[in-house]
Amino acid sequence: MIKNYINTTNRNKTGGHFILICDWCGRKFFRNAYGVKKGRKHYCTRSCFHNSEIGRKINDKQKEALRLGRGNGKANGNWKGGRTKHANGYIYVHALEHPSSGKRNQIFEHRLIMEKSLHRYLDSDETVHHIDENRENNNIDNLMLFKNKKEHLNYHLMLKKYYEKSK
Repeated sequence: MIKNYINTTNRNKTGGHFILICDWCGRKFFRNAYGVKKGRKHYCTRSCFHNSEIGRKINDKQKEALRLGRGNGKANGNWKGGRTKHANGYIYVHALEHPSSGKRNQIFEHRLIMEKSLHRYLDSDETVHHIDENRENNNIDNLMLFKNKKEHLNYHLMLKKYYEKSK
């Protein structure tokens, strides 16, 4: 939809720029005269084009959800229950109101389970250890709490010495 014409004949040879309104999201954007075609729809970004009815065949409910934006958490169309696997093998859980959650509102699941078991929040120094060393096994029987990283490291050194003696 062509909204306005800005006279910029002195700036370039195209005859100016147009202020257009995106046919998908309604945002205003600039396009030079070469990019404006009468009788066609105009989009501010490629994602708006792909989200439009031209780029994707979707129903009205999905179309309205896309128009309103991606949304956070459960409002996002890609929501998979709030559990994601971190690159190092630990499971992250979506915890919006948790004091230890970072910018992405996530916390390690094993820390959350230990907190529920103790009925208190963990200090940042406290370390949760997986007894079977399987980072995905967050059963409370498999978790052990240490006051700090030093105690946790000493525990691993003790285990290493024990296994060396048993060989």
